[in-house]
Amino acid sequence: MKRLVEAYLLTKLQQAALTPFAQAAHWMVHGGHIFPIDQAATSAGLSARQFERKAHEQLGYSPKFFARLIRFSQAYRRKVNHPAQRWTSIAYACGYYDQMHLIRDFKEFTAATPKQVARAMQQAPLTLQDELRI
Repeated sequence: MKRLVEAYLLTKLQQAALTPFAQAAHWMVHGGHIFPIDQAATSAGLSARQFERKAHEQLGYSPKFFARLIRFSQAYRRKVNHPAQRWTSIAYACGYYDQMHLIRDFKEFTAATPKQVARAMQQAPLTLQDELRI
C-alpha cells in the first residue's frame, strides 16, 4: 500500500512541477489529436505571442514547427507499427489536410519521400524512433 501511495504522489509531484508551457507542450505531444496552438497557449495561460516566445526560448523553434514535428513523428511511428497501412490513411489519421502535406514534411525532415522511407523501414533491422517523451 505504501508503494502505491508513493507512486501516486510522485506522479502528482511530477505533474505539478511542470510549468504551464511544459504542460501545454505535453498535451500537444500526448493529446492523441490535433491540439491547436491557440488552445495550447490558452491552456498555458499565455497569449499566442507569449506562447510563441516561450516556445522559441525553451524549444528553439516555433510552436507551429513543433506541431509539425509531432504530426510527422506520429505518421512515421504509425507506419512503423502498421506497415501495411496506406500513406493516405496515415496522413488523415495524423491530422494532415491531405497526402501532399505529409509528403512535404517527409521531404523536409528526411530528404526522402514516404515511399522511400517505407522501403528503408522494411530493410532496417531496428526502428529509428521510440515514443516521444516530454
